[in-house]
Amino acid sequence: MGKLLFVPVMLSILFFTLTANTKDQDRSQSISNHLAVLRSLSTLEFSYREGHGRFANREQLLAYFREQGATTGLEKIERLHPFQLSILASPDGAHYQMSLTPSLEETNKSGWCDKAIFTDERAVIFVGAGLSCEDSTK
Repeated sequence: MGKLLFVPVMLSILFFTLTANTKDQDRSQSISNHLAVLRSLSTLEFSYREGHGRFANREQLLAYFREQGATTGLEKIERLHPFQLSILASPDGAHYQMSLTPSLEETNKSGWCDKAIFTDERAVIFVGAGLSCEDSTK
């Protein structure tokens, strides 16, 4: 009888382990994809500055992206939901801040503790999570 219960228990443990690994891999892939988007946009910021003498805000940068004919790149940005992209430029255009953060909508409660990504004109990318999320993301 003990051997009969052993197999189903082991299969259940294996199933839950594989499911957990798949979710971790999905989140890792999601972070990698978002990092790639942020790197591309950061590079585009410097290209914009070279041509316009200043950094762009979100609307200016996305319009510049369209002008460059980067429609596949825009599709990636549009599919970031439930993440939100924010790009702020200082009034003189000498600085910018860019972030890709999980949406805090009621429909995305399961994603509130997803990693957020930040960068600025120093081109250093930071990855972080909310304070109450630290334990659940380890």
